[in-house]
Amino acid sequence: MNYRSSLIPTASLLLTAVACLQTTAFAAIPILEYKFSGGSLASTGSVTTALTLQNSAAADTAGGTSGSVGDGVLNLSAALAMGNLASPATNAPAGFLTDRPTEINQMTSFTIQGWFKTDGSLINGNANIMTLSGPITLNATASGVLSLNVDGVSQQSATGGYNSNSTWTFFAVTYDGTQTSANAKFYVGNTSTGVSQLGTTVTINSGTVGSTAVGTDLVFGNSNGRDRGFDGLLDNIRLFGSLTDATGVLNLSELEAIRTSDITAIPEPSSYAAILAGLSGLAACIRRRPRACAVLR
Repeated sequence: MNYRSSLIPTASLLLTAVACLQTTAFAAIPILEYKFSGGSLASTGSVTTALTLQNSAAADTAGGTSGSVGDGVLNLSAALAMGNLASPATNAPAGFLTDRPTEINQMTSFTIQGWFKTDGSLINGNANIMTLSGPITLNATASGVLSLNVDGVSQQSATGGYNSNSTWTFFAVTYDGTQTSANAKFYVGNTSTGVSQLGTTVTINSGTVGSTAVGTDLVFGNSNGRDRGFDGLLDNIRLFGSLTDATGVLNLSELEAIRTSDITAIPEPSSYAAILAGLSGLAACIRRRPRACAVLR
């Protein structure tokens, strides 16, 4: 067996794999993406606008879905309770953009995706995951039930689909305004179970999403009135969308790729140099002394 010819390509493949570790494992590009890595509030999507925090909201530097060092979260656990179950419900924490990007105004299709971890009670009480004042709201209308409202028309997920308490839950909802029926879906998963569609495909016949004025807030974890707060943690929040066609809708396999990427522990940047140095040394050894570097069978 020619160890030199067989091991050099293997080493090259390993080097390529390590170099790709920092890239996202899925192809669809979100308009907004908040991963909170290292406590950062900047979006890593095509629009890079950072979130503003309000009412004791915090960007923690650890505790995210992957468990990796530096995998941060949006911490909204200062809320007194879920949504309008708090007394008083006002002035709950939130992360928001003070001016919605033009890229999400009047979308024809979209996907809202992320993870939530409740702080001791099930998601409930009209707690908001995301709202764009007027046209789009994703909230909890009952215990463990999410609802998507597009221009005043709403549909709920299957009962109890989001019943996990104090553990990370993957959620996604898709909307295709190019269709007049069977055009919205809810998805669920977690850190150990793959993504699946929750219930049947539902109908929200709203067409292209209505326009919002410049200066309209896009809010995560609360309502525009800051009186429907989510009590817990949010992570890896993404908004995909298209202004012209159905390409803003992600399918099941794309969502599963995102879930897998979000829970995969990635080596810290300082580790890449050591890994690459070791593999480079292996490749050099193989070139110079192939038999000495060969792995015994």
